[in-house]
Amino acid sequence: MTPPARVSREIRINANRTEIAAQEWKHGEPTKNVLLLHGWQDNSNSFNKLVQLLPQEWWLVAIDFPGHGLSSQRPEGAPYIVTDWVSDVRLVVRNLGWKKFTIIGHSMGAGVALMYAALFPDLVEAVVSLDVVKQMSDIPGTSVKVMRNAVIALTNYDEPENRPVEIYNSKQDAVDAWYEKHKDNMTKAAVEIILERGLKQTDDGRQQIARDPRLTLPPLYRMPLEQHRAVMKELKCDLLITKAKDSQAWETPEVEKEFLEMYGKNCSRFERFETDGLHHLHVDTPERVASKIVAFLQTSK
Repeated sequence: MTPPARVSREIRINANRTEIAAQEWKHGEPTKNVLLLHGWQDNSNSFNKLVQLLPQEWWLVAIDFPGHGLSSQRPEGAPYIVTDWVSDVRLVVRNLGWKKFTIIGHSMGAGVALMYAALFPDLVEAVVSLDVVKQMSDIPGTSVKVMRNAVIALTNYDEPENRPVEIYNSKQDAVDAWYEKHKDNMTKAAVEIILERGLKQTDDGRQQIARDPRLTLPPLYRMPLEQHRAVMKELKCDLLITKAKDSQAWETPEVEKEFLEMYGKNCSRFERFETDGLHHLHVDTPERVASKIVAFLQTSK
């Protein structure tokens, strides 16, 4: 007999005048605290199916990063910078009262997880990184151009004509449009799951993409590769990295090889495995990674 689906409880966490929305699954006395961090432009719904395959006794909290899902947005004029996500995680964990915890992150969320675990090694027991080796680094020789374009885009955003209009006549139209933009990374079924939490109704009854459009602007700052090396050398916890075979490459082969070797040398335990699927395979086909995740974390200290 199939067990009943686990139902989340909506919670809100105040973090530096930002309200972070989250979904929580907690049953009885937890044996493990697990924070779930979604990817860029996604939201906590991306873990809803994976959660059903994780142990009932784990206390699971999946957040919407600021600007995503049901969380509040950064103040007007403020950019979204990766190091701010790390600060958000620290405030969330402090609010939850967790002294030790594990992080399962996807894409951007995995990069944040790796960085947090490297900065605070005494707090993080293990990291599961879904489909990335590390957060994307600044590309050498492009810093000035990228920063210039980011400043121009952010300051021009104040003009209404420069703000994208992402309003659709129906939910299906929104799903179709989002899928067309992201079909190299996710199936339409995955899009539907994410947009269940990623749409808001307008006053005239249409559907609008809920995430902050500023997330689509060029990044104002990306950590240089040398700084990434220095930070990731401090990563010591158990680490599992999954790789979707049909996902794009997020790093050059040389950089990926360098960091994988670093993890193998420095982490208390390191495993990596590949499976069929796109970048967002955990959203609609979590069974491809769930058993590996559970087996790895069950033996984590």
